[in-house]
Amino acid sequence: LGDSAGRVAAHSVHNGALLSEFEPHAKDISCLEVWPGTNKIFSASWDGALKLQIDDRARKPYAKAEFNHHKDGVTCLACSAPLMLLATGGTDTQVCIYDLKSLKLEHSLARMQ
Repeated sequence: LGDSAGRVAAHSVHNGALLSEFEPHAKDISCLEVWPGTNKIFSASWDGALKLQIDDRARKPYAKAEFNHHKDGVTCLACSAPLMLLATGGTDTQVCIYDLKSLKLEHSLARMQ
């Protein structure tokens, strides 16, 4: 779950107990996505920040990567595990495609003027 204070946490589906707290964002959380088949999540906020967060249970959850390519809030995330790609869209009318192998911006599509 993400909240308006920028906090990101995982809770048990059985009883709602707190399982993990991830590195917070500076602004409120706009969307979350789980990387299917992994212990990784993507969290995004209304200031355009995107984080890849990991909970390997052996230590405290941490942010493996942070991206700041959006100029405004991120409104959607979609992860393709087979292609190792992440797509984000935002209120800045931009779509960003990230390579999850290299953890770098692969391509950016901006609105036509």
